[in-house]
Amino acid sequence: MAESATLHDIWASGLPFGVSCQHCLHRSLVEPRQIGAARGDRTLIDTLPFICTKCGHRTFTTHLFTQRGKARRFMAEYR
Repeated sequence: MAESATLHDIWASGLPFGVSCQHCLHRSLVEPRQIGAARGDRTLIDTLPFICTKCGHRTFTTHLFTQRGKARRFMAEYR
């Protein structure tokens, strides 16, 4: 995902986005409504305070998808 991706971008896509922990590589899909993504919200995704539910680290990589199938593949590759 580009560093400039915003909550508006997530809202506009209507798709979940991926978060992967840089420490333990745990992955998750996040629905736009879970983080309050809204039209016109220019908050950068990279500034959100995600915490890994597996290891507790706060360093992560985000992934914006253009198709729902790519989001499913992101999780399928993790398992």
